Amino acid sequence: LNAGQNLLTNGSGTDDTPTGWTVIAGGGDGWSRSSGGGFDSEGGYFITSYGTCSRSQTIDLLAKGATAAELDAAPPLRVSEAISMNFNRSIADSYYIRVELRDAAGGVIARWDAGTSAAMKTATPAWVVESHEFRDYGPGVRSIYFEDGGIDGGFWAGVYGTWHDAATVSFLNNPVTGITLTPAGFPSNVPAGGLAGQLRAVDEDNPVHTFTLEPEITTGTETLLTASSTDWRSLPTNS
Repeated sequence: LNAGQNLLTNGSGTDDTPTGWTVIAGGGDGWSRSSGGGFDSEGGYFITSYGTCSRSQTIDLLAKGATAAELDAAPPLRVSEAISMNFNRSIADSYYIRVELRDAAGGVIARWDAGTSAAMKTATPAWVVESHEFRDYGPGVRSIYFEDGGIDGGFWAGVYGTWHDAATVSFLNNPVTGITLTPAGFPSNVPAGGLAGQLRAVDEDNPVHTFTLEPEITTGTETLLTASSTDWRSLPTNS
């Protein structure tokens, strides 16, 4: 797994919608694309129309190079998309996003929604980033389903609906760094369970960690000088 790699194809509108996406609905005049501007540094973003427009991508994680063992460890996963609308419009447009983590048979293991196709969220002229992190979802994930859509609330002919840009699906498996154990001051006869030190780790992805401390056991050898039943004799001189 490559941390930070966007697993979606054409999420920022560098190409027209058919590249990487399956169009579910192309209401009104269908999906369109602006080649300039947008939320991120990549030129382009997608625009919906006066009928409901929706599309999807299914990401085959094994085909992307992940192994079953890596996926079964349930690495944290972030999904996001930037949404806006035409700032010259006084009537708000609507949108939704749906992401599903699926097993090999297509069953849904975990799901996140920002609005739904039946109850969409209201867009604003300012870009809003919808984002979610999947964690502790368990083993079995083999694919990710990403779906989004929107509609022009004013129902104008043409493409004056929601703007969609910077759609991203990426794993957050950055390594933990800066692991330190700082000893605490405690007496030699500290009772069992007393504070011995504070363990810290630096991790950009996850603030919660579990550590297993394994004591280092040093073994030595003993030399038997004499058996306990041996008779002793002493020589009380200075030699």
